[in-house]
Amino acid sequence: MSRSDEEKLGKCPVLVQNIENLSNSTSFLKSLAAEFKEIDPEVVFQNYQPLNIYKPCFNAIAEKYSIPTENIGDVEKNLEATALLYLAMRQRRDWNIQVGIITDYLNKVGKKAKELELLLVPEREKIQQVFHLFSMFEDAKKTGELINSSIENLKQLQNLNASFLSLPAAKISSYGKQAPMGHPGLQEWVRMIFLIWTKILNRSIENPKDGINGRIHLLDFMYDCREPLHPLLEFDTLNSMLRKVQKSMQVR
Repeated sequence: MSRSDEEKLGKCPVLVQNIENLSNSTSFLKSLAAEFKEIDPEVVFQNYQPLNIYKPCFNAIAEKYSIPTENIGDVEKNLEATALLYLAMRQRRDWNIQVGIITDYLNKVGKKAKELELLLVPEREKIQQVFHLFSMFEDAKKTGELINSSIENLKQLQNLNASFLSLPAAKISSYGKQAPMGHPGLQEWVRMIFLIWTKILNRSIENPKDGINGRIHLLDFMYDCREPLHPLLEFDTLNSMLRKVQKSMQVR
């Protein structure tokens, strides 16, 4: 996929709105930051608030693909979780850049704070004495507290960058690691839809003549599931990525 194609996909208004909704989902960010490195694709997130991306259209999807009543809850829940993962992985590259800018700035602040601490600490007692001499109405105890609190504040400024990198959004960005090239998140999303199809619905990618199973029906299912998430994704793009997923999973 060319850079221009990727830029076009990234400007999809539906995708942009979904990512904005994700960014406002504090509970999800906290959950994902804790679980992001250990996600098992076959296990739905346990602690997250869905964005309800599929709420307006899920009944139509369930009817079109004859999803059994007993599977409806699991399928919808996994579709929502998979959508969240897709959005987070798509956004990771942009978050990574922004986190890098902030980190560079906070590193500079930390270095300056360290320099000030090195100036202040060795002269702590001398400064306190001078303050006391020239402040007849201030006692030495208050002056000492002021100096100690200033030193503590300088230490906190030095740790500001580490505190920032521990925040959920910074963790999700995987700062320091190269963001995936091409179409971030699509392979994982296709793999998860494949697992919903084969594990939850217990359908195969063979025997398409029965109107339920078969690779073509899986692709149609993917295509409909991408509509409320990222409608600019084309059928051929999904088809190519499904081939890649099948190869990686050694499934014909």
